[in-house]
Amino acid sequence: MEESLKKNKQLLLRKHNTTNIKKFFQIFSEEDFDLLNKYSDLFDLIIIGILNPNFPFNLRNEEILLKELEYYNLTNFEAVAEIGAGNGCFSLLMFFSNPNINLIVNEINISMYKYFKKRFKLLSSQFNLNNITSTFGTSKKTRIRKKVDKIIIRKSFHHFSKKLKMLNEIHKDLNTNGILFIQEYLKSPDNLNECSMLMSEEEILSSIPSHLFELKETKRLESKTIFKFIKI
Repeated sequence: MEESLKKNKQLLLRKHNTTNIKKFFQIFSEEDFDLLNKYSDLFDLIIIGILNPNFPFNLRNEEILLKELEYYNLTNFEAVAEIGAGNGCFSLLMFFSNPNINLIVNEINISMYKYFKKRFKLLSSQFNLNNITSTFGTSKKTRIRKKVDKIIIRKSFHHFSKKLKMLNEIHKDLNTNGILFIQEYLKSPDNLNECSMLMSEEEILSSIPSHLFELKETKRLESKTIFKFIKI
């Protein structure tokens, strides 16, 4: 019994390493973890804020989600990469919003990467996902093998341990006039439960080399902020 509970805790920590998930361990039973593991796809969508955590699990902030997807302006035959894609949920949402894009899903956590590959294999039996590829990167390398038009980093930039080296790599990956989107919850008293490593707007902007990227726009979507940069 204890060994099974420990295994489920480790699995969920690898997939969702957040303050809220750690708090769950103090009150959840083994049966609760087994249930979460069984319905992990649903749990993933709740964790990234797509679905409401209460039954019947309706779309949460549907208008905000659609506005975010619209802001990325994913056009036919564009090459788009999500860096630090985690469980890949949002990458798949982008693809299904426009299946004519060429999508690259990038992750540097091996457990997350394997989890996405497993999900991708299951979905491939039901949908045509030939336009999606994945790469396992490092803290310094994206390992994207071709130039892309847009790179999207959602809620993971603050976790980059080698930001400058990764930004140099991203600069190489982008086509001329390519676009880099960084979406983050900004550090504030209201967002303390999101992650202890959150950055302020000033910290984010100061970490972006001005000789590599030019800030074109800052978009606010309730508690989310999207920074739009153009490759120089």
